[in-house]
This record gives sequence, C-alpha cells and structure tokens, in this order.
Amino acid sequence: MADNPFTLKHNTSVKVQKNYHVTLGEDWHHYSVPYHYVSKQVNIIYDTQTVEIFLDHQRIAVHKRLYNQHGYTTVKEHMPENHRSYTQQMGWDGDYFLRLASQVGPCTHSFMEGILKGRQFTEQAFNSCRGILRLGSSYGNNRLESACQRALPSGSFSYKTLTNILANNLDKAPHLMQTTLFQTPDHENIRGAGRGI
Repeated sequence: MADNPFTLKHNTSVKVQKNYHVTLGEDWHHYSVPYHYVSKQVNIIYDTQTVEIFLDHQRIAVHKRLYNQHGYTTVKEHMPENHRSYTQQMGWDGDYFLRLASQVGPCTHSFMEGILKGRQFTEQAFNSCRGILRLGSSYGNNRLESACQRALPSGSFSYKTLTNILANNLDKAPHLMQTTLFQTPDHENIRGAGRGI
C-alpha cells in the first residue's frame, strides 16, 4: 500500500486583479502572482496544503494554502520593481483613496487610513478601499460616514465591518455611551473604591 494517500485537488478559473493577486473564493484569501499577469485569466489548482496558479498550463506561482479570510499572501518578487510608477499607471495609491474618503467625511477618511495601515503592503488594501467607496454609491455618503463613525472605536478596519453595519441599519441606531453599558449597580454588598474597604 502506498505511503502517500491520494490528495484531492480542486480547480477554479479566476482573473488576476489589478493588485496582482488572485482570490481563492472558497477561503476568500488572496495570493500574489508576478505583476505582469494583471488582468489575465488563470487557473488555480489547490488542495488542503498548496495553492498553485497556472497560465496556459504553465505554473506561474505556488503558495502554501492559508485559511484566514480576506488575508493576503504576497511574494515580494511578484511586486513591481517600482510601486510608485505601477500605482500611478493604475491611477491608484494610498493618497488617492484618502482624498476620495475625505470627500465623504472625516470618519471615512480615518477608517480608510486604518484599512491602508493594516496591510503588509499598501497595494493589498486597494480592493477594500474601492469596495468601501462603492458602499457610498449604494447606501449614500451620509450613511457611509455614520457607519465609519460607528466602526472606528472597534478598531476592526475591514470592508466586512462596514457592510454588516449598513446591512443591519446599525448606522441609524442611537449611539449608547459606553459608561451606561457597563455601569455597576449600586448595592451595599458590592465592594470597591469608596465603599468602605
């Protein structure tokens, strides 16, 4: 009997995004390919351990499979030699998205800053930035600004955080002061500062 059991492989076809990553939809994890393959249709062959990306039956990238949703696995050699010229060519950079966010409001600007700072490489945040700005088109800029205001204290800087707030109309709910949420009841059996310890 063989020592290595059969490994089930899966295959899917995707387009390389402008940030030179492909998304494995099963996990919503992003893997890099050499940047000159942007906009190409590629095949991903994957199993529980490995993700391989092929173009015309030639392997162009291989990664260890990771399962953290919305995470990025990036090989430095896949990046353009000069990020500034690449992002200018695409019309995107961090300042570009921050300018657009400022037009929505100060909370959206702060939230966008959190998105951009939360990635190993700024370019990895561009899809999230674009998605957040699209939320302004779908829900209106006032609601987007309110959603960002509500999300900022949590420190959870993700597109998903905002979509959850907007989909559940939490941006319209009144903000409760944290002190009222966690107030200790006044009772003679509760000890603490100022209670005669």
